[in-house]
Amino acid sequence: MSGYSIMSTLSSFQFNVLQLWCMPGVGHKTIQALQPLLHQGWSVGHEVDLDICPLSNKQINALQNQKAVAQGQRATYQTLEWGALNNHHILFSKSTEYPDALKTIDESPLVLMVRGNVGALSKNGISLVGSRNPSREGVQNANIFATYLASMGFSIISGGAAGIDRAAHEAALKVSKPTLAVLGHGLDHCYPKSHFNLYESIVEQGALISEFPLGVAPKPYFFPRRNRIITGLSKGVCVVEASMGSGSLVSAKWAVDQGREVFAIPGSIHNPRAKGCHWLIQQGAKLVQSGEDILSELEYVLPDLKAQLIGEALNSQSPATIEMPTREVLVQLPLEEAILKVLSVKSFSIEEITAYMDYADLDQLMETIICLELESQIKRMPETGVFMIC
Repeated sequence: MSGYSIMSTLSSFQFNVLQLWCMPGVGHKTIQALQPLLHQGWSVGHEVDLDICPLSNKQINALQNQKAVAQGQRATYQTLEWGALNNHHILFSKSTEYPDALKTIDESPLVLMVRGNVGALSKNGISLVGSRNPSREGVQNANIFATYLASMGFSIISGGAAGIDRAAHEAALKVSKPTLAVLGHGLDHCYPKSHFNLYESIVEQGALISEFPLGVAPKPYFFPRRNRIITGLSKGVCVVEASMGSGSLVSAKWAVDQGREVFAIPGSIHNPRAKGCHWLIQQGAKLVQSGEDILSELEYVLPDLKAQLIGEALNSQSPATIEMPTREVLVQLPLEEAILKVLSVKSFSIEEITAYMDYADLDQLMETIICLELESQIKRMPETGVFMIC
């Protein structure tokens, strides 16, 4: 499909919104103010009826800047060509695939650029955010929490940045679950550049998302604003590790304003990177020590969530791709390795493990399972009683 083919699927309203969105100097507030005229068929380049849409002189000058109009037109067609590529999506607020969760937040994005699985935007999500320069413990916590929550059926949402963001994304990817990165720049940029391979992996299992047009480079003041999308897509936000000056505190504020749950992981009182989390807890954020704590809290405030997660898990299972190792294979392996091999396929209860590995001595099997749990190679989920790989 070409860019012109995509254009034929857009309403005149959507096309004009896209053209305004691509114009330099025209922002969210201006496009919002023009909504009454846009619904009446007004298009870029025509005179604005100030009785219907009272605009400031600065806004009028931006709309009448012929250089900006021409640049916006070129950018619009470039955007449409981009949208014609495989797994590339341009979403408007009325698009079928536009996530419902974003429709109710303040200043919901007028246009979203998505690269990857657009359906992942409408799954139940949890955002994990934190320092770009985390401690080793912070990275470990991001990994543990993201692994558990992803395995329980949540999309892991973060900002694609270094540090905690990267750890959360990579944990979800490692267990082959969806992860979403909401970026503070156009999708034709990669920031930091060292994240190119990470971004490509995210596209394979989830999606890259931006409210910024192509060509927009990262700016420091873009990132606090994009945080409202991270939290808006989420059932809750977990601040893994953050100093008092961290942008993660901005995410927490957005979450509160949006009616989302806020969680914070405590750290050492001597660690300056944990002071932001401690402050959030003092302000009323839920102190959490495990992914189970988050799930339990969300199930309490969102009673239908558990049923939704179970339904999504059942729908996503593909029995034909599950290949359990045979007993003949397992018998040849050390007991520890055999248990890990079984649990790498799916989670099992202790009864299921002992039944499947009935060739092994029961006492030795139980002792090995306990050792693996103490070594944090496997963990038992309290809600279901099943064991899974850490």
